[in-house]
Amino acid sequence: MECLSPKFKNRIKAILDSEKLVLATIALKGSGLIEEIKRRQDIKLFEMT
Repeated sequence: MECLSPKFKNRIKAILDSEKLVLATIALKGSGLIEEIKRRQDIKLFEMT
């Protein structure tokens, strides 16, 4: 549900655009914000099992 909130999306984008390192989890499947984050050039994804 939070992925539908413009305020949440803007805050996440601001955090990812900052100089700080971020360790986070993200859904395997999804569209919109989830896919946008996964396509970023500055993101490293690791699948944990």
